[in-house]
Amino acid sequence: MENNACNDVAIVDHCTIDNDKIGYWDAHVVLLGGGVDSSAILSLVAAAQDPKKIRIVHIDYGQKARKSEWDICNKQADYYNIPKHNVSQIRMDMSYATCGIMPDSTLDTGVAKNNVLELRNPLIMTFVASYLATTNPGMKFQVYVGFHKEPLDTAFKDAVATRYLSTLNRVIKMSISNQNTEVILRAPFKHRTRERILKRLVVARGMDFVKDYVHTCYEEVACGTCTHCKWLNTQLSFLEDSENV
Repeated sequence: MENNACNDVAIVDHCTIDNDKIGYWDAHVVLLGGGVDSSAILSLVAAAQDPKKIRIVHIDYGQKARKSEWDICNKQADYYNIPKHNVSQIRMDMSYATCGIMPDSTLDTGVAKNNVLELRNPLIMTFVASYLATTNPGMKFQVYVGFHKEPLDTAFKDAVATRYLSTLNRVIKMSISNQNTEVILRAPFKHRTRERILKRLVVARGMDFVKDYVHTCYEEVACGTCTHCKWLNTQLSFLEDSENV
């Protein structure tokens, strides 16, 4: 699919990324799982940065949908003209987990806690930081992650999300022994709801992009019945029927 021109001012929506004005950052890394949040992040970064300086990292921690997610990562890399050698899949063993997103568990769509893999996100983010710092000593990376605001978040929880990310960044900075190596986490959409992020992605890239280039289900093939599938289908139907896009 050809990379279509778009107005990414809409997707930024007061969320900013650090432009590479003086070439400080060696690479801009997007932690991509193929879902709405990380896909919107990649759209934002791709609009602002040279594709040769963008890296896509996908984590295979044994999740059911890992093959579909990896396929989506490669499709999006082609869409944005990101070089193949800048797209990496890293294996992280979480086989100890028995929650609904792992192969040995049955997904119970009625009980949200069955889909929770405790501490998954901080483990993945620090693991990626370790990978980048270890394999690329002396280089400087911005790592973009798809944090989003939950529907019931309050201003207090927004503040907690900011402190959470800044704490992780301090831990990473203190833990990297090579003083010339820098890895910093950024979450441009941490104060945006998923509905708002999806709408901005549709505005920026089009409805067909979301349908063809996004995989939000925990199953290998989108089931259409889980909470994530129902949410996405409902939201897309609403956007198609409305004049808000």
